[in-house]
Amino acid sequence: MTTKKLYFAAIIFLLILSGCNGGGGGGGSTPKYHYGTEGILFNFMKNSPPSEAFQGDRIPFAVEIKNQGTYSTSPNLWLSGHDENIIKIRWRGARPSPNRLDAKDENNPLGGYSVLESYANVNLPNKVDDYSTNMKLTACYPYVTNANAQVCIDPDPTSNQDDACTAKDISLSGGQGGPVAITHIDEGSSKDTIRFAVTVENVGTGTIIDKSKIGTCTNLRLNDIDIVSISADPLSGRRVTCKPNPIRLKDGNGMVYCSAPMGNLGPNAFTGFLIINLNYGYKQTISKSISVRRI
Repeated sequence: MTTKKLYFAAIIFLLILSGCNGGGGGGGSTPKYHYGTEGILFNFMKNSPPSEAFQGDRIPFAVEIKNQGTYSTSPNLWLSGHDENIIKIRWRGARPSPNRLDAKDENNPLGGYSVLESYANVNLPNKVDDYSTNMKLTACYPYVTNANAQVCIDPDPTSNQDDACTAKDISLSGGQGGPVAITHIDEGSSKDTIRFAVTVENVGTGTIIDKSKIGTCTNLRLNDIDIVSISADPLSGRRVTCKPNPIRLKDGNGMVYCSAPMGNLGPNAFTGFLIINLNYGYKQTISKSISVRRI
């Protein structure tokens, strides 16, 4: 091979190598784990139970459960809507409940996963030819959303000659790894104090419940719904106080006001992270129609 051919072969090899390494900005993006609007997802597996069963059948019954958010939890499950004398399911334990489902993170990018399996015996009463029902499976679980936003910390907003940033309103979309999220932050400052008006929203498909009512979530009162507790990490080493706490959402939305003292941080603005933790219970329901008849 001539020197010229060797030269071109070397160039081609280097181009291929750089492409494999993601050079030139062509590589894949780093996954974001504190993103998304889902917590626990669950569904009846295919034909478990089947849509139609017959007198005397022993039918499979299986539920697939995933944790698609960023908080490890163990849901409580309730099955209802059917006559247990006709469709009798034998779960292990008093009721179906998986072990703790791990959160999604860099060590577990798919999140926790579990399958609950059982069988149901089908027995129609005498003189009854068919039975149809809509079986409901309810999951209730504690969850925490850790939301963060980069903000401008300005100890003295009256002077901006050497400030590296200015306070501005922040809109957050796409969720933060849970069914409850912060969607907007209005920032304002006076001398030595920084303030935030924070909008909290139910971005999932279920119902927010008081976390203390998870064990009885199929028997809730109106006062048990739409309750979210708030806490915040220190902002530049200063304690952040949020009120009201807990907050009650209305029509899926609520607002909390947070503030922190900024004295003795110097005259100039700088950027930092506001980290707010939303603590709540969550309730979701799925259903499956099943028809039982004699042969």
